Amino acid sequence: MTAAVTIIKLDYTGRELFTYSGTLEYSDQDTVIARCRWDRLPPLTVGLLRFETGDVFLEYYYRRYWFNIDKVFSAQGTLKGWYCNVAETMEMSTKLVRWRDLALDLVMLPDGRQSALDEDEFAALPLDTAPRTRALAAWGELRAWVFQRKPPFDDAAQLS
Repeated sequence: MTAAVTIIKLDYTGRELFTYSGTLEYSDQDTVIARCRWDRLPPLTVGLLRFETGDVFLEYYYRRYWFNIDKVFSAQGTLKGWYCNVAETMEMSTKLVRWRDLALDLVMLPDGRQSALDEDEFAALPLDTAPRTRALAAWGELRAWVFQRKPPFDDAAQLS
């Protein structure tokens, strides 16, 4: 199943930050997986990861979880790592993924090294108690997925 999909990243207020396209790799009632190519210049280093033109992102979006996970590969197909976003609400269909970023991010390399990003930015967001609590619970669940090496944090080192 490959079809065009549009991804829209919003800030916590719902303001659009980025729109880009990819191809739909998988979709069911709970999960959408999109394949996207990094085409921005110059390269961008975020935490432990460096995004370069031609990198391929397998982007995992979930209806039941307040996070999304990007499995990042080099243009040659070698796994570079994972970039994860704590995200509030997600609107997903086979043609559109729209998600609201809550600033808190996790980066992990294939060797297991990790870094948390933007914890201060998350703490400063003017969120109500319920969404802040849910975001922190999602952060804990995401960290558990990493510890358990639950897919997509598996050992697949090459892009198929």
